[in-house]
Amino acid sequence: MRLHTFLTMGLAALLAMALTAPVSAQNGRNNEKGKDRSIRGRIEVRINTHTEVTPDETRVFDSWFGGQVRGYDAIDEDTGERLDSLIHIVQDVQGNQLMVSSRHRHQAMIQLTKRTRVIFQEITPSWTPPGFNRGQRQHGGNFVAERIRPGDLVILEGIMTGHGDLLATQIRVVGHAWGWFDDDDDYYGPVNYGNRAWGEVRQVDGRRNSVEVRANIGYITLTLSREGKVLYKGREYRITNLEQGDRVVFYYERNRDNNNRSIEAYRIVALEGNDNYPRGDERHWADPSGYDRGDDRDDRDQYRNAGDWVEGSLDYIDIGVTFNKLVLRVQRGQPSVFYLSKTMSIIDEDGSRISIRDLRDGEKLRVYYTEMDGNYYATHVMAQ
Repeated sequence: MRLHTFLTMGLAALLAMALTAPVSAQNGRNNEKGKDRSIRGRIEVRINTHTEVTPDETRVFDSWFGGQVRGYDAIDEDTGERLDSLIHIVQDVQGNQLMVSSRHRHQAMIQLTKRTRVIFQEITPSWTPPGFNRGQRQHGGNFVAERIRPGDLVILEGIMTGHGDLLATQIRVVGHAWGWFDDDDDYYGPVNYGNRAWGEVRQVDGRRNSVEVRANIGYITLTLSREGKVLYKGREYRITNLEQGDRVVFYYERNRDNNNRSIEAYRIVALEGNDNYPRGDERHWADPSGYDRGDDRDDRDQYRNAGDWVEGSLDYIDIGVTFNKLVLRVQRGQPSVFYLSKTMSIIDEDGSRISIRDLRDGEKLRVYYTEMDGNYYATHVMAQ
């Protein structure tokens, strides 16, 4: 293996459309394979909207927040305080403002300016729930708000405004909440799905951050997904650290195009000199933990190994301040109340993402979840 030595551092219009179109499009798309989710086709589910934090939400939040900062028990070198007493969790990003939560305040507004400095200071906690991967965050973005995402664990520095908001001068991103998902957050759950292929690197393109690979599935261009990893002997490298002649095994969800010539991998493992390629569908040492091979899985299929789940019919929804809540009718003895991050979407029948408000009364759902202190936090929700 020849790798470099450095490491990875108008409502009216909508109503008219719904009444005139044969099948209305939800969120600007046709839902041909799924249920009719238009205004005409929807049976309204009971939705309770809370504008203030309820006692139940307070209890659930305290438990959830405690689990998120668990393991951040070291002393912060900059302040001399324990990390878990300093950490805030980003709930939402709205233009030049962040909505954050802390152990003592469920919701606070943070103001950003062009001078707000963002530092990515990944700190590995001493504990993470089994099966979850906190991973490393993409650091891109031209503006401050583009570099912060819901679920980020941050330490804030700044000055208080006359309205009682914090004007941030510096934001340190120290990690990411486990089991917290928005539309771009799937990496932080179990990563053990997709397709596997292998081959020899023939060319490295540093400008495009890609490599040409003569693989068992043909000659392809291989790139790395956001937060993807290139591994050699258990250590992480950049994709451009690979060189011609290196032999790799790579894992991916789907192809970028229809010609199978460009693939985005979420995991690339470089083999040592005497290592063999995988044989068919047999288990290989380079496979991620719990890996289950699949062919071109979509957003629904990839979650089948994502841990505990329950199926039931939708009873009602609570829209809260810090969490949303789904209540299901389930079999006796199964959990029925699930709390969702505010930014989580629902996976529709055709693999598309929809809002929680688009669900219908009595709709059958599968909820993947993790349990903490007797509370059940949804990691993925799929309409059946």
